[in-house]
Amino acid sequence: MISRPLARSVVVVSIVAALSGCGSLPSDPAPAPTASLPSRETVVVTSTADGDTFTGRDAGGAKVKVRLLGIDAPETAHNGQTAACGGNAAAARLQQLIKGKTVTLIADARSDSVDKYQRLLRYVEVDGRDVALVLITEGLAEAWYPNSEPRPQRFQIYADAQRSARESRVGSWQTCDKLGR
Repeated sequence: MISRPLARSVVVVSIVAALSGCGSLPSDPAPAPTASLPSRETVVVTSTADGDTFTGRDAGGAKVKVRLLGIDAPETAHNGQTAACGGNAAAARLQQLIKGKTVTLIADARSDSVDKYQRLLRYVEVDGRDVALVLITEGLAEAWYPNSEPRPQRFQIYADAQRSARESRVGSWQTCDKLGR
C-alpha cells in the first residue's frame, strides 16, 4: 500500500505530463511494446513480395507482413524500376523455400520489432533451417541491419556467411557487385 502523499504526487505528475504532451493520447498511433509481442510464433506463408519480404496468416487467421531480419536482398522490379542484379533469383528462391509452408518467426530482443512499413522484423525458420542464412550462403542476399538499431544477434553469422559466399562467387556474386543496399 502506498501513502496518500505519494499517491497524490503520482497523480499530479501524471496530469502534468499529460497536459505538457509527455503522455500519449489514445488517438496517437503508438507501436505495440516489444515485450508484449511473442518471441516465437508460426505463420503460413501465402505470398512472397521479393527476396526478403513475405505475407502470411497467423494462427488466428490474421494477415501478417514480415521482413527477414538481418539481411537485404536485391530489389525486384516495381514502381517503374527494373530489378536489381540478382533480385529475381532471390525472390524466386525465397518463394521456393517458404511459400505455402508453416514457418517459425523469431523475434530478436536487440532489434526493432517492426520496420517503418509496419512489417514484422523476424528471423524466419522453415523445417529447422534459418531462411536468411540459406539465402546468404547461396549468394542471394547480403547481411544487413538498419543504422538506427543495434546489430541483430545473428548478424556476425550472416556477415561471415556473406564473406564466404562472395569470396567463392556463389550465386548472384558471379555477376553482381552487391546484392542489397
